[in-house]
Amino acid sequence: MRPSAALATGLLLCAGLVAAEPPTRGEQLAAACAGCHGPASTLPDPGRLPVDAFVARMEAYRASSPGGADHAMERFARALAPDDVTALANHYAALRAERR
Repeated sequence: MRPSAALATGLLLCAGLVAAEPPTRGEQLAAACAGCHGPASTLPDPGRLPVDAFVARMEAYRASSPGGADHAMERFARALAPDDVTALANHYAALRAERR
Protein backbone atom coordinates (compact mmCIF):
# COMPACT_ATOMS: atom_id res chain seq x y z
CA MET A 1 0.00 0.00 0.00
CA ARG A 2 1.33 3.44 -0.88
CA PRO A 3 2.11 5.68 2.10
CA SER A 4 -0.66 8.12 1.17
CA ALA A 5 -3.19 5.28 0.85
CA ALA A 6 -2.10 3.87 4.21
CA LEU A 7 -2.49 7.29 5.82
CA ALA A 8 -5.93 7.76 4.28
CA THR A 9 -7.04 4.32 5.48
CA GLY A 10 -5.72 5.05 8.96
CA LEU A 11 -7.58 8.34 9.10
CA LEU A 12 -10.81 6.72 7.92
CA LEU A 13 -10.47 4.00 10.56
CA CYS A 14 -9.92 6.60 13.26
CA ALA A 15 -12.91 8.57 12.05
CA GLY A 16 -15.08 5.44 12.09
CA LEU A 17 -15.87 5.72 8.40
CA VAL A 18 -14.63 2.29 7.40
CA ALA A 19 -17.09 -0.55 7.91
CA ALA A 20 -16.74 -2.54 11.09
CA GLU A 21 -16.17 -6.27 11.16
CA PRO A 22 -18.75 -8.23 9.17
CA PRO A 23 -21.51 -9.72 11.31
CA THR A 24 -20.86 -13.09 12.90
CA ARG A 25 -23.06 -16.09 12.07
CA GLY A 26 -24.77 -15.63 15.43
CA GLU A 27 -25.51 -11.97 14.66
CA GLN A 28 -26.89 -12.90 11.25
CA LEU A 29 -29.19 -15.55 12.71
CA ALA A 30 -30.27 -13.33 15.61
CA ALA A 31 -31.65 -10.84 13.09
CA ALA A 32 -34.33 -13.42 12.27
CA CYS A 33 -35.07 -13.88 15.98
CA ALA A 34 -35.56 -10.14 16.50
CA GLY A 35 -38.72 -10.18 14.40
CA CYS A 36 -40.59 -11.90 17.23
CA HIS A 37 -38.26 -11.49 20.21
CA GLY A 38 -37.42 -7.82 19.69
CA PRO A 39 -37.63 -5.20 22.45
CA ALA A 40 -41.35 -4.52 21.95
CA SER A 41 -42.27 -8.21 21.94
CA THR A 42 -44.10 -9.99 24.73
CA LEU A 43 -42.25 -13.21 23.87
CA PRO A 44 -39.31 -14.46 25.96
CA ASP A 45 -35.93 -12.82 25.54
CA PRO A 46 -33.57 -15.51 24.18
CA GLY A 47 -30.65 -13.59 25.68
CA ARG A 48 -31.72 -14.45 29.23
CA LEU A 49 -30.93 -18.15 28.87
CA PRO A 50 -27.49 -19.55 29.67
CA VAL A 51 -25.77 -21.18 26.67
CA ASP A 52 -26.56 -24.77 27.69
CA ALA A 53 -30.20 -23.95 28.44
CA PHE A 54 -30.56 -22.14 25.10
CA VAL A 55 -29.10 -25.10 23.20
CA ALA A 56 -31.31 -27.56 25.11
CA ARG A 57 -34.44 -25.53 24.38
CA MET A 58 -33.58 -25.26 20.68
CA GLU A 59 -32.85 -29.00 20.52
CA ALA A 60 -36.24 -29.66 22.10
CA TYR A 61 -37.89 -27.54 19.41
CA ARG A 62 -35.89 -29.37 16.73
CA ALA A 63 -36.93 -32.76 18.11
CA SER A 64 -40.63 -31.94 18.30
CA SER A 65 -42.96 -33.81 16.00
CA PRO A 66 -43.41 -32.01 12.66
CA GLY A 67 -47.08 -33.03 12.64
CA GLY A 68 -47.80 -31.47 16.03
CA ALA A 69 -48.80 -27.91 16.79
CA ASP A 70 -46.13 -26.69 14.34
CA HIS A 71 -45.13 -23.71 16.43
CA ALA A 72 -43.04 -21.09 14.61
CA MET A 73 -40.08 -21.88 16.88
CA GLU A 74 -40.25 -25.55 15.87
CA ARG A 75 -40.04 -24.64 12.18
CA PHE A 76 -37.23 -22.16 12.84
CA ALA A 77 -35.22 -24.59 14.97
CA ARG A 78 -35.59 -27.43 12.46
CA ALA A 79 -34.07 -25.17 9.79
CA LEU A 80 -30.92 -24.58 11.86
CA ALA A 81 -27.78 -26.67 11.74
CA PRO A 82 -26.35 -27.67 15.13
CA ASP A 83 -23.51 -25.17 14.59
CA ASP A 84 -26.11 -22.45 14.02
CA VAL A 85 -27.74 -23.21 17.37
CA THR A 86 -24.36 -22.93 19.07
CA ALA A 87 -23.60 -19.67 17.21
CA LEU A 88 -26.90 -18.19 18.39
CA ALA A 89 -26.35 -19.34 21.98
CA ASN A 90 -22.88 -17.81 22.03
CA HIS A 91 -24.15 -14.58 20.45
CA TYR A 92 -26.80 -14.14 23.14
CA ALA A 93 -24.30 -15.04 25.88
CA ALA A 94 -21.96 -12.31 24.61
CA LEU A 95 -24.82 -9.78 24.63
CA ARG A 96 -25.73 -10.80 28.18
CA ALA A 97 -22.11 -10.31 29.25
CA GLU A 98 -22.06 -6.82 27.66
CA ARG A 99 -25.19 -5.80 29.62
CA ARG A 100 -23.48 -6.43 32.96
